Amino acid sequence: MAHMFMLADILDGFGINAVAFLSQLFSFGVIFVVLWRWGFPTIIKTLEKRQALIREGVENAERARRELEEATQRAEEVLREARRQSQDIILRQQGLQSVKPSAFKRRRMLAPRRSRSNKLHAFNKRLLARVLNSSA
Repeated sequence: MAHMFMLADILDGFGINAVAFLSQLFSFGVIFVVLWRWGFPTIIKTLEKRQALIREGVENAERARRELEEATQRAEEVLREARRQSQDIILRQQGLQSVKPSAFKRRRMLAPRRSRSNKLHAFNKRLLARVLNSSA
């Protein structure tokens, strides 16, 4: 009991009310135990779920980026092949015709190339949209 009064005297020396201090310490202990038992596990589960969701989103974005790069490479290959074929056709036509074709003939010759180019452009757009939709 003498120690209790001595502790009270020391706390009073610092301007602390011993009874209020002990009641606040007890309240803190009760709140801490309640949070440790029921609060923290729930918070940790929620954080783990969010972390998994974010990780999945990052993985999906990375996969979509890779697929987009692959689609872009395929589209570039198709365009290169189309350009090569068009150059072959032009060279063949130049070899067959030594005289310059009239403007009407040139338009007729270029029409199929424009049509193929437009179809290729539409195909690339659809392919890109499909890749982006599949990653979302």
